[in-house]
Amino acid sequence: MKIFAAVALLCFAFVSCGPTPACSNSTCLDDAGTTSGGGTASTGGGSAAGGGTTSTGGGTTSTGGGSSATGGGTAATGGGTAATGGGSGTNAEPVVGTINAPTAVYAGKIANISITATDPDGDTLTYSWSTPGSVAGTFGNASAASTTWFSAEGATTQTVNLQVIVNDGHNHPVTVNQNISVTVPTWTDVYTDIVSVKCLGCHGVGAGTMVLGTTKATAYAAIFNVNHGRGATCSNNAVTRRVSPGDKVASAFYRKPAGTQPTGCGNAMPNGTGPLPANEIVSIGTWITGGAIDN
Repeated sequence: MKIFAAVALLCFAFVSCGPTPACSNSTCLDDAGTTSGGGTASTGGGSAAGGGTTSTGGGTTSTGGGSSATGGGTAATGGGTAATGGGSGTNAEPVVGTINAPTAVYAGKIANISITATDPDGDTLTYSWSTPGSVAGTFGNASAASTTWFSAEGATTQTVNLQVIVNDGHNHPVTVNQNISVTVPTWTDVYTDIVSVKCLGCHGVGAGTMVLGTTKATAYAAIFNVNHGRGATCSNNAVTRRVSPGDKVASAFYRKPAGTQPTGCGNAMPNGTGPLPANEIVSIGTWITGGAIDN
């Protein structure tokens, strides 16, 4: 009976202990607690997402890769700074000289004036002439570097401020001033520059009602405080003399060359080509207003 029981127990043990079954991925662990076989490949695949390797340390490589990307961003920022620095620059103002003009002219005398200017950046320069604080006068071209100018009428010597502003178009105006003395014309000025050129051709030898003769002295004697000889109609219209000292409006020698003569005073002078240019009217008017002095 005892022998039978021992045999039965031995046989039970033999049947229960067969070959070791294969371990599943979810239940079989090695002593180190890591996944064996296919489990290692799976872990490696996870590392590939971080650093592109198949090692357990792939996660660390991924962190390093992140740092490299951050560094790349810093380099890009630096590049932006360099671009900003390259865009800087300064535009210089024009280099302007002094005004070239006579120091004195008589009223109505045309003066040639100019300014010399250059621009370091090659910008196109503009010019603006004026006479601030003074009688305006007339510029030939107030927007040119070289131009002409003559004064307005006046009864006495006056100082005129010639001014030019040079600009390069970049808000760099450069202003230059120069004073010019404007005097009352003498009879010599009026006779030499106007009468001998514009009047003697007809009136020097007896043409018309006014004979000036051929010299400065005979011409002055023929017009200074002398009745105009045009009759009552002209006189009644406030023109009383050929030259009425101090009163240009009452002087035929001013009204006819200016083309402002009233009815009864004849034609504008010079006959057929009058009136005279504006600057010459200024000279005659200023001479008469200043007293029509024989000088």
